[in-house]
Amino acid sequence: MSGGDVNGAFQLALSASDLALVMCACRAAEPAHVFGPPCKLKQHVLLSLVQQLGADMPRDTVVKHR
Repeated sequence: MSGGDVNGAFQLALSASDLALVMCACRAAEPAHVFGPPCKLKQHVLLSLVQQLGADMPRDTVVKHR
């Protein structure tokens, strides 16, 4: 994330199939920077992120709703 490749960082976290790693990436990211125009995530990464975040909604809801 610190290198500026937000899409790459999320893609790496998502490809690990580990929700804890995805949540770590979410905590490290500034939502306005990631999702603000233009969205830094490619469509397939964004779709995977939504799918992963929805998999266990009761946990970490504050982070997921940011």
